Amino acid sequence: MTTKESYWTEIFHEQETSGLTQKEFCRQKQIKLSTFHYWKSRLKSSENPAATGFIEITDAPDQACPEPEEELPAGKHLEVRWAKGFGFRFHLRWG
Repeated sequence: MTTKESYWTEIFHEQETSGLTQKEFCRQKQIKLSTFHYWKSRLKSSENPAATGFIEITDAPDQACPEPEEELPAGKHLEVRWAKGFGFRFHLRWG
């Protein structure tokens, strides 16, 4: 979690325990309500990547990439799967 994410997580906790509405809390703390909503949405999306429709894929240099088991014929698909069943499929066309 970044410094900004930690800061905003604390702000949201403070607002929730204050008993104030988001609007009143932001007014008292001199925070733009739109900024408050932006960060609330951003943090919610980072907690549940599937909600955005995107999942971050990072490099895993400590894990070896398996060799393909067979050649890929033209017009077929390439499927990549991880150990826990996650994966994706590419449909390939030439010409």
